[in-house]
Amino acid sequence: TQIRIEVDVDASSAAGRTTELRARLGGIDSTVVSHRWTKPDERWRASLDVVPVGQPPFVVRVAATTPGGAGASASSAANVVVRRRTTPIAVEFVDGRPSWATTFVRRALEADPRFQVESVSGESRGITATTRGAVPLADTQLDRFDAVVLGGLDRLTGNDVAGVQRYMRDRGGAVVLLPDQRVDGGPVRLLLPEFTERLLERPASLVSPSGGAALRASELLVTAAPDAAANVVMRMPAEHGEAVVVTMPFAAGRLLVSGAMDAWRYRT
Repeated sequence: TQIRIEVDVDASSAAGRTTELRARLGGIDSTVVSHRWTKPDERWRASLDVVPVGQPPFVVRVAATTPGGAGASASSAANVVVRRRTTPIAVEFVDGRPSWATTFVRRALEADPRFQVESVSGESRGITATTRGAVPLADTQLDRFDAVVLGGLDRLTGNDVAGVQRYMRDRGGAVVLLPDQRVDGGPVRLLLPEFTERLLERPASLVSPSGGAALRASELLVTAAPDAAANVVMRMPAEHGEAVVVTMPFAAGRLLVSGAMDAWRYRT
């Protein structure tokens, strides 16, 4: 399993210069990326994947170097300490109604020993299937989970959404929204960013700016103009294609929105 490190690099009066960002672990350079500055004051968000070498805790040295004129250069560095997790990642799935999108994600995590999965699913009006360790979204015991995955978004109530907002604000938890259809109203719109629906005749292969695996989908919710704090995980197949899967800060937590609504159809 690789260690993903996200780095924010701020530059002042660096237009026209290039900064090299290097991650080193155990005396070995693991990843090197670079960025050419185009504005006087600019922020660059970079992602580095580091292969763990040796025994934990892993100490990753991240260094940014910007060559200047006459052999001068500016540099900055920081250490990141990563410990090995010994307990499974606890994830709760909550479906307002049955959803193929969350079903396939849940099955993937249930088959992975690194995760402990609980679920609540509204099977029909007044009938809910719940695993033993699951809790309602409005329950403060939701804080026991590292992440919450939501599907069937149109059936989520105002109390559900308020509980999720509290979870991100107080617990700093991660929430994943997996819409399987366009959502024009209802309480969940408080969590969703502004989007545009795209229906394609043929599935497109979405691309990852950080070099991750491709994802295919033909029914898309495209996030409109994600702000500077957002991270685009998957975008339309173009150099500056529209954002489809994004993560963004929400209070002290993190929110991931997947607009690849029918990606489960092309899971192979």
